[in-house]
Amino acid sequence: MCWTEEHDKGLVREIIAHTPFDGPTKKGTPAQGAKWNAVINKLLQIIETIFQELEKGLEILVEWEDATDFEQKQTAAQKKRAREEKMNAEEVRNRPMESRGANKRQGEEGAENSKGLKKRRSSGADTLEHLKERNERIDAIKHEEIELRREELRLQAAQQEAAIQQQQLQLEAQQRQFQQFQTMMLSITSKHKE
Repeated sequence: MCWTEEHDKGLVREIIAHTPFDGPTKKGTPAQGAKWNAVINKLLQIIETIFQELEKGLEILVEWEDATDFEQKQTAAQKKRAREEKMNAEEVRNRPMESRGANKRQGEEGAENSKGLKKRRSSGADTLEHLKERNERIDAIKHEEIELRREELRLQAAQQEAAIQQQQLQLEAQQRQFQQFQTMMLSITSKHKE
């Protein structure tokens, strides 16, 4: 810990408030020592609250960093899924064209080999299977999108809560400073009255 100008100000305030040099107490007496101990105890309380605020602030910063990392990972995962979906869609589009081309070639070869056989119609089972797979993929994609949206909402709520906590900490710190200032002013005015 570095001793800062703020520490100097706090020390001066406490010395003024407890007045270890004033009154019937002589230098080196237990009464003067008690006054100095009161100054020390008050300073330790102030330093402790500052460290508590610092720790809380650091916790909030770490939470923000974790939330940002999580958001970046989610974005990367979304991009990866989008690429995979695009590749799957292209594959699905190309598959019927490939099978149509293969059927056409087989039909030409079959016509040359066996001119007397009738063409056999394909059943609708292939089409139904294809539609079923497609619907399953669409349902899975929608489910993933819903989960991603939920995560985004949770992340936004956590960020808002962290911001509110930070504002509350700042407000509490300002109130403490104002109270310390009031006590200092009261002690100064009471000394002037005496």
